[in-house]
Amino acid sequence: MVVIDVFTRRSIGFGVERGDIHGVAVCRMFNHAIAKHTLPKYVSTDNDPLFRFHRWLANPRILDIEELKAVPFVPQSHPFVERVIGTLRREYLDHIFFWNGTDLERKLLSYCDYYNQHRCHTGLNGETPNRYGTKEPATHATLDAYGRHSHCHGMFQLPVAARKVELATHTFVITTQPNAASSIKQRTRRPRSSMPLGYTDISVHG
Repeated sequence: MVVIDVFTRRSIGFGVERGDIHGVAVCRMFNHAIAKHTLPKYVSTDNDPLFRFHRWLANPRILDIEELKAVPFVPQSHPFVERVIGTLRREYLDHIFFWNGTDLERKLLSYCDYYNQHRCHTGLNGETPNRYGTKEPATHATLDAYGRHSHCHGMFQLPVAARKVELATHTFVITTQPNAASSIKQRTRRPRSSMPLGYTDISVHG
């Protein structure tokens, strides 16, 4: 299960279940995915029969969430979550192995952090989902002060702005001269730049 915020495209969470999915598992996965987030006003789901299970129908009602349905057999009516699923498969799941549900969930959480915090989104004017809609100024990297930060165990590497070192690095050399005491000569070399490595409604796809 994939849960996203439609406004910011932020990935809210994933639901992982071993074996065949049933109605009780759908409720459990959804509640687990949104557990650490503020409840939305609306939730949009597809027309999977699992979302017509009586316990699922009661779940949004208990949480005071209004459920909206996508148009049957028209994936374009659910474009945002369908795009996230396609991106997740092409960029990540098609290139990794996972050994069980726990391993898959751990790797999905790693991708979720990369997707929300670092991956730019064309539909958000080049902003990341976490930054979109906020007034936090972006930190721009320059060619003379940038590094690379790896995500998802090195699968993705993005340039990041590095903090420029202002203090010079000093090297001290001790020399011995025949008719004089030991003197200390100080040489200074140029430093190198350091290279450090609101959501309103959500969409659910089972």
